[in-house]
Amino acid sequence: AARLAVENDLKTQCRVAKVISLAPGSGETEQLWSITALGDLFALVGGDFTARLGVELTPEYLMLPAKTVCGIFVESEHDFQSCMLCRKENCTGRRAAFDQSAWNVVNH
Repeated sequence: AARLAVENDLKTQCRVAKVISLAPGSGETEQLWSITALGDLFALVGGDFTARLGVELTPEYLMLPAKTVCGIFVESEHDFQSCMLCRKENCTGRRAAFDQSAWNVVNH
């Protein structure tokens, strides 16, 4: 819900027509954005901020509490979901089907 609210704010307040979200570790490929980049994002926003939010990053790069998300929004003319790069069919958070052509672009 929070991710969707931020996306809607970007569209209305910043007059951005379309945004895509990118998160470290999304999809099945480390080439897109490695999960270890979460450490860099947490360092960028600072420990005080994440502590106030009640969010913790484990040494294995898992965020606590569960279902916490971290990433960036990018203005784009294209429809893209990181789910398009993941072959895990039974994911409860899936927002788009696997896309072989998107996979080929990232892995070449």
